[in-house]
Amino acid sequence: GHFLIAIDITKYLTIKHYFERIDQLIGEIKHSPLQNNFDEILLPGEIRGRYAEKYSREGIPVSDETVAGLARVSVLATNARTPS
Repeated sequence: GHFLIAIDITKYLTIKHYFERIDQLIGEIKHSPLQNNFDEILLPGEIRGRYAEKYSREGIPVSDETVAGLARVSVLATNARTPS
């Protein structure tokens, strides 16, 4: 099962103060001692965020096999729309 709750944070503190506290919490987490064989502490979404930035700069890597498959589908789709 699932349990969802929505809280109007402005009933307890300002949005500015809320984000200041969130930033403080993130800083505390990120500066915690590392476990052996780990280089950094990652928060949810950081890995995907890094890939999104990289792919925005460099493009999304696509295998040669996938490119060939897309080319075949493109030809089939073009032929299907071309009247005989």
